[in-house]
Amino acid sequence: MRSVYAGYIDCHVNLMFQHIFD
Repeated sequence: MRSVYAGYIDCHVNLMFQHIFD
């Protein structure tokens, strides 16, 4: 379960960084 949660967080972090650096 932890890896699923980590993947979920990682995806959102990636999206946030994309918006910041876009």
